[in-house]
Amino acid sequence: MLKIKDLKCRLDGCDILDIDDLHIKGPGLYILSGPSGCGKTTLLNVIAGLEKRYQGHVHVFNRDYQKIKEK
Repeated sequence: MLKIKDLKCRLDGCDILDIDDLHIKGPGLYILSGPSGCGKTTLLNVIAGLEKRYQGHVHVFNRDYQKIKEK
């Protein structure tokens, strides 16, 4: 369902995310935890398609978000 490969996100001159490999294969309850400012909300925004300023590959339901048009 969700595949993230080599995700790097830099905002306002700061490295926010650096994820080598993340796979979530099925439905379930998943928890993101970490200290304030570690990139939890940024990761959710990338997965939701709200944050476009990143490098790497994000595939949700086998669709590459970099190739999906705004419509």
